[in-house]
Amino acid sequence: MDVLIAPTMPYPAFKLGEKIDDPISLYLADVDTVPINLAGVPSISLPCGFSGGLPIGMQVIGSILMKPLFCAQLLHLKRIPIFTQGSRRDRNVRKS
Repeated sequence: MDVLIAPTMPYPAFKLGEKIDDPISLYLADVDTVPINLAGVPSISLPCGFSGGLPIGMQVIGSILMKPLFCAQLLHLKRIPIFTQGSRRDRNVRKS
């Protein structure tokens, strides 16, 4: 296995402060990333699209034994247009 692709969250992002009174939803937002962090394997979360104007994230997970290869693979991901275009909000800002 070179890398594993997984969702960052089990559902699309919510607006800032939207779930502040629902701690279970806030906990569940991290359920896909916590096991990876506890395992100590290299990973990174990247934007991969939008839903309702809010970003959707994917995490790229590598092998602990192949950290240099994982970093090299991330450099190749930087060349894919979806990761270099910026957010929708940035693209819609009028330049004066």
